[in-house]
Amino acid sequence: LDYCKEHCEEDNKLVVQKQMQHYWRVAEKIIDEANYYGGCSEEDEDEAYDALRKIDKLNEENETPWEFRKAIVDGMMGQFFLGNSGFEDSLYDSCSALCKTQEEQLYLADILSKSRSTYYRRIAATIHLNCGNEEAFLEIRSQNLEYGSDYIALADYYRNHGQQDKAVELVEQALSKADGRMDDVYRWLFDEYRKNGQEDKIESLYRKALSRKWDADVMVELMLDFYSDDYDRKREYLLKMPELCDSRDTKKWFDRCRSELSEEDFNIHKPHLYAILQKRNMHDYLQQKIDDGELQEVWDYLKSYPPRLNGFGVDEGHNLTKQLADAYPQEICEQYWKECEILCSQSNKKNYSKAVHILVEIKKICKKHKMT
Repeated sequence: LDYCKEHCEEDNKLVVQKQMQHYWRVAEKIIDEANYYGGCSEEDEDEAYDALRKIDKLNEENETPWEFRKAIVDGMMGQFFLGNSGFEDSLYDSCSALCKTQEEQLYLADILSKSRSTYYRRIAATIHLNCGNEEAFLEIRSQNLEYGSDYIALADYYRNHGQQDKAVELVEQALSKADGRMDDVYRWLFDEYRKNGQEDKIESLYRKALSRKWDADVMVELMLDFYSDDYDRKREYLLKMPELCDSRDTKKWFDRCRSELSEEDFNIHKPHLYAILQKRNMHDYLQQKIDDGELQEVWDYLKSYPPRLNGFGVDEGHNLTKQLADAYPQEICEQYWKECEILCSQSNKKNYSKAVHILVEIKKICKKHKMT
């Protein structure tokens, strides 16, 4: 077929169609087996993807009749709906490229609207909207409100069409009905309420966010911004953030409390803030104690902390104990030597190189402190 396409003196449309059919047969056989077994070998996977790419390239470079392309689309969607192969996204991408006209795109949208996946049903709705079929868009979207983003997408449509009250009402429903993340919902409603000067609704939204807990930190940060010029109100939300934020950001909010609270307020809340930091991020708590010069508490914790063969943990890469080496050189060397013994007692060559790195650290400490 490649030879025919290269040397055909007449119209080569038939050759192109035969090539596309051939590559679909190659891909279909592999994808069908993947649907049956729940996957395939890496070699077969590469072959199937290569065949799909070749179909896409031939389709892009050549004009073929819709009835011909429709047969391939139907075959691909048949495998798509089995939904157990792992090729679903690539099948959709190829089908989307094969459906070139608005009518063909709507044909694909009708198929996708029957998918078990809300993701592909949302794509179907978007296709209808892009093709000017707003009634179908509204019907599909309103029947597939699962996540906050679904409510927002439909609300944005209503807002853009002058139905502001309906848009706000819909996103407010997401507070009790939507699954998953709520950060976008909080931001959307907060912006609306702020624009309209509805402080009572902002306060109500904050209380609802705290009761749900999920993504409450987003709402607290919005309140911080809202009351940025009111220290007494700002203090309340600033103190909330360390316990609600992502644990990796606890130190960041601890530092913000220290820099933005008055010295008196920080000293009042200091024990509570340290307790939160210790509970939520032990590494950052210990680092803070080192920065504060309270080395004994850090060493008391680390010397009882079991060594990790993989090097991970609160003292990953010895990033904390290295900072204590000048204060406790003998003790740190003994701790490191225990790690070496554990590593060398394992019959694993990878552990030996790790042990060598630790021995180098011990040597540096010994040399610096003139230890024998």
